[in-house]
Amino acid sequence: MSTNPGDWSQLLVNKVVFITGAAGHIAKSIAKTCYMHGARLVLGDLDPIKINKVKEEIITNENNTDDRIFVVKLDVTNETSIQQAVQATLDKWNTIHVLLNTAAIVTLGNIEEISGDDWSHIFDVNVRGYALTAKHIAPIMKKQNSGSIVNISSTLGLIAIPNSTPYSTTKGAIIQLTRNLALDLGPFNIRVNTIIPGSIDSPGRTQLAKDNNMTIEEMNEKCMEGSCLKRIGQAEDVANLIVFVISDLCPFMTGANLVIDGATSSDERTLYTCLENLSNEVLYEILEYLDVYDIHKSFSNLNNRLQNLITSSSLLFRIKLELESKSLPEYLCQHVIIPNSHRIRSLHLTNQLSVDTFFNHCTIDSTFHRLESIILNGIKAEKLPTTLFDLKSLPRLFSLTIFIKDNYYHDRGDIYPFIFSLPTLTYNKLYSSCHTLQINIPHVINQQFSTIEHLVINHCCTLNELNSLLQHTPQLRHLSCDQMFKSDEEFKEDPSMKLPHLKYIYFRDFDASFDEFEEFIKEISSQLLQIFSISILRKKTYLDGDRWERLIKEYMPQLKKFYFHFDQYFDDNNEQINLNDSTNEFINQFSSPFWIERKLFREIQIYSKVSTFSIHSYRKKWIDRHEHMNNDTYSKQNSTEDNYITNQEKTDHHMIQLTIGNNEYTTLDRPYIERLKSAAKAIQFTHLDIDNDGMSIKMLLDILSSLPNIESLKLSFIPRFPLESLSIEDVKNRLPVSAINKITKVKLGQVTEKQQIQFFINLCPHMQYLEISIWYTCLENLSNEVVYEIFEYLDGCDIYKSFSNLNIRLQNLIISSSLLLRIELDPLSKHLLEHHCQHVIIPNSHRILSLHLADYWKDQLLIDAFFNHCIIDSSFQRLESIMLKGIKTEKLLTTLFYLKFLPRLFSLTMYIKDYYYHDPGNIYPLIFSLPTLKYNRLSRSTHTREITIPHLNSILHYTPQLRHLYCNPVIDSNEEFKNDLAMKLPHLKSLYIEQFYESFDEFEMFIKEISSPLQILNITVFWGKAYLDSNGWERLIKEYMPGLEKFYFHFNHMIHDDFTKDLIDLSNGFINQFNSPFWVERKWFREIRIDYENIDFSIHPYREEWIDLHEHMKSDHRIMQLIIMNNQFTELTWRFIKELKCASKAIHFTHLGIEDDSMCIHMLLDTLSSLPNIKSLKLSSPSIFPLKSLPIEDTENYRSVLAINKITQVKLGQATEEQEVQFFINLCPHIEYLEVECVSDTDVPLLMKLILMNRRARIPNLCYLCFIKPMADDNMIRTLAMIIDSERVIDNYTIQRSGNKISVHWK
Repeated sequence: MSTNPGDWSQLLVNKVVFITGAAGHIAKSIAKTCYMHGARLVLGDLDPIKINKVKEEIITNENNTDDRIFVVKLDVTNETSIQQAVQATLDKWNTIHVLLNTAAIVTLGNIEEISGDDWSHIFDVNVRGYALTAKHIAPIMKKQNSGSIVNISSTLGLIAIPNSTPYSTTKGAIIQLTRNLALDLGPFNIRVNTIIPGSIDSPGRTQLAKDNNMTIEEMNEKCMEGSCLKRIGQAEDVANLIVFVISDLCPFMTGANLVIDGATSSDERTLYTCLENLSNEVLYEILEYLDVYDIHKSFSNLNNRLQNLITSSSLLFRIKLELESKSLPEYLCQHVIIPNSHRIRSLHLTNQLSVDTFFNHCTIDSTFHRLESIILNGIKAEKLPTTLFDLKSLPRLFSLTIFIKDNYYHDRGDIYPFIFSLPTLTYNKLYSSCHTLQINIPHVINQQFSTIEHLVINHCCTLNELNSLLQHTPQLRHLSCDQMFKSDEEFKEDPSMKLPHLKYIYFRDFDASFDEFEEFIKEISSQLLQIFSISILRKKTYLDGDRWERLIKEYMPQLKKFYFHFDQYFDDNNEQINLNDSTNEFINQFSSPFWIERKLFREIQIYSKVSTFSIHSYRKKWIDRHEHMNNDTYSKQNSTEDNYITNQEKTDHHMIQLTIGNNEYTTLDRPYIERLKSAAKAIQFTHLDIDNDGMSIKMLLDILSSLPNIESLKLSFIPRFPLESLSIEDVKNRLPVSAINKITKVKLGQVTEKQQIQFFINLCPHMQYLEISIWYTCLENLSNEVVYEIFEYLDGCDIYKSFSNLNIRLQNLIISSSLLLRIELDPLSKHLLEHHCQHVIIPNSHRILSLHLADYWKDQLLIDAFFNHCIIDSSFQRLESIMLKGIKTEKLLTTLFYLKFLPRLFSLTMYIKDYYYHDPGNIYPLIFSLPTLKYNRLSRSTHTREITIPHLNSILHYTPQLRHLYCNPVIDSNEEFKNDLAMKLPHLKSLYIEQFYESFDEFEMFIKEISSPLQILNITVFWGKAYLDSNGWERLIKEYMPGLEKFYFHFNHMIHDDFTKDLIDLSNGFINQFNSPFWVERKWFREIRIDYENIDFSIHPYREEWIDLHEHMKSDHRIMQLIIMNNQFTELTWRFIKELKCASKAIHFTHLGIEDDSMCIHMLLDTLSSLPNIKSLKLSSPSIFPLKSLPIEDTENYRSVLAINKITQVKLGQATEEQEVQFFINLCPHIEYLEVECVSDTDVPLLMKLILMNRRARIPNLCYLCFIKPMADDNMIRTLAMIIDSERVIDNYTIQRSGNKISVHWK
């Protein structure tokens, strides 16, 4: 029978729906809804009175007869009762179409509190009852070849909460029951699904709340915290879903677990339980956030892979010295800084001690050739010239920040010449705590200008002194000056001082006259100036709006952002007059259309002794929020006229803000409040911002009573007060404020009590927007779930140390059997070992989940000491995982004997560090005798007994349940391989053999013997050309590994003297062998990696790389990848390049990756000229110089590469100059995808403009552009969109951000 999908009211017409537990709250709603859709109902329940009431409710509500409702008495724990109910239904309606298993009981409590009878009863109802009912109804459905079964579970079957073990266990069992029934009944067209409700409103919740010492409102509020819909589910929600599932609208759904909980349980994250699982890219990203000392401390003792990552020149170090003593620097300098000077990117010395001790041990010279940024905080003035002289030898120093902390006079004229002589410097900041200084710097000689683009002057300076500095910086783009003083000399004009590139000026505490300032702006002639910020002290001439208007129009025509701050200090006797006069002058001056059209807004902030008059470009504030718009994607098609201002709400140009701050200028007292109230009569404030924690409720009401025009109110601190304690006078104040105020927006900070919110709700009846910052001021406010989550990240001993002295609630949490402990002890814990054992481990042995002992020091005393205090016996009944790192062999044998008594030991890892011979044959029998062990790893530091195939066979006899096998290394055996028909591994799915030295014949015999359904095979071999026989591999896989899904094969060959012959012979054999349809169909790809002494031939499943990012760019099976690596095997010489060119004639490489930063432009062009088939190029660190400086032979190579190359994808790492990117744009005219890693934020807009300029003429096929930027954010997306729109080169583009990657795509 098919249902017409268009008739939504008749989805279940004539379907017989059998419902167990039908008197329950949810079941009753299901029954009503099914009845509404035309179903014939069989209502089964143990209580006939309740089930008849359900029937009466349905008939009454639907105004129908009972001809479609059949009531049966049903006890789901009694199989006879089930048989009788089913037979009665067949007698009535001859069939059953749908079974709805809803019967359930709830039993809660700790494991030790639940009796055996309780366990039997809840399983009889919740699990066995479901199974028995399905048992007797399934045959009916099989006969008609159709049917639907729905089992009701719970989200507690998916997640665990304390004290719910019996109920949660049965609900989890139902989910698994559904999966199995779906498989068994699927061939008969019977669908079986699970509905998994979360918190559903029902009468029983009131009792449940009482049992947990909560009100129903508190429990509902707690449940809603985890739901993104912020409500409790209703029974009707479940009923509507069930009608859909059992109807003919979803005939293809079976075995499904449908969660309906408002997304409460959907927060599932991928967990990487081992660092080994992380990719190198992720590890590099982690290391990026760490200081070099932390890297060495944390990772230097780890395995070879991490050692290679740390020692790789691709990883550049950021040094930050924060020293409090002189004991550490010598070690750091000798063992970290000096050996790695060529890999240091930035150096930050944070205090005077750091500076002094560093230069006592180190000299910054040309060995720091990758050093780009230096910060010297606290350097002495006399040390600085010598240091600056040494910095001239650094070829990549772009940023220099200096903090001089001498408090006595120094002539800075001897410092700036050294700074300006640094050849690559683009950013400089000089700070001095000395307020009395003089700058005398000579004029420019022989056009020896500085390369500085960003100059920050953080010391006293006059306009004349500034002029003398700016003569040396014609490339300046950003200028920032603090403490600009008035000069005793007359301002001197200098026609030679032009700054044509200057776009940003910032002046703070500017004390020169407006006339001098105007002359300065005219002199620098910066027509491109876009951002200007100035802070003025006292001089009222700056409040001339007309004069500012003329100056901006004539000398700053491109100005986009204007920030103006004028601070007016009050006289003691004329505070009110000054405030009113200055305010009127400011408001009347800056109100012309010129300011309004440019969206330049005015604000007034008033303190007790100073008022600040400010003009600024529009900046979005909390008072502008109407819709929360925060999207990382900018699309031109969706953009409107202004992405910064919403159409619904924009800040008024006439906004006047009153700020009561918490600083040195503000004394919050009654006289201040009275002066403020008096001034408010002359100024129509529209926004009140109180950032002072001394504001009382009385003061607030008094202020608001005199500010009738306030529209928005912000309080950073809210005093605690009981509303009923307000005096009569305060209540009288509140009533008129509530009656007359126009406040529509309120922002409250640090709210701790509900009554505080209620007060402002009562006070502001016109409120439209309310923002609340709730503070958790004590641990008591956190839920138990949050505290348990905190405990998850802590070691068991740390939990006891940190929380055992807290209050009763936390004591109960700590001693609760629901909290299992993870114990990790290392040599640093040895002095506390006896205390931990006596007070934590032994008393809580029954609650320990994992025990990790790491004794990685030579004396190996930790594990011995632990076993002197503890014995791992049957009291550790919940211990599941043990790691013993550094245990002695004789101690291990005794320990393994005791582990036999652990009922839940699933994982055992052992590292034996004996450096003398031991036979492991007496260890494995003890391991194999452990009754519940699932995972075992045994590592030995001695290599006297490396494993062979015969040894491996003898071990595998004992492991017929094996699913995963890892071996390293497997060496050649002197014994002949013996067939053993008894050694079968029918469950083995994953085999990983690293450093395999046996022959292919022995490997083939081994694979045949184990007879395993392998899905993953990973093998690395170091000799034997027989492994390059693809036909042999194809036969072996087809016959003995037919289910193989992932194949990882690595053949490493050491190159001998005849590099070219080795490479060509082996490559031809590899390429010609592995190209049949067998390999292509399985998407198993080939790669060749070459360095100076080694060839790596590999086969692997497809994995997405950067060259696949564009949707139409997918890796070809024929990809041949050449990687020139920067590691211990690579010696990048011309001999290597020459031999590589000879070999490349026989190999059609399609991808070139260069990770060696010593690759020069000569080598790059020479290499590319011999690789005409390269489609993608990746350079980790391009080192390019201007094309015009190429010698003749390189110019010819360049032209040759330009003419023949087919490169469509380019990835450049650590690009620092525009000419580097321009070089590759010129070199690769067919480029479609370009990715650039930018060193600084300023690079991205500049490179965007450069690429857009080249798109039409040089790279018309470019359609995908990507920038990697350390601090990528939404502002950068908007900036790039504005650049694209202004250049008008591309349309229909999309910009997206993912982490630190910004991608631009267009058609």
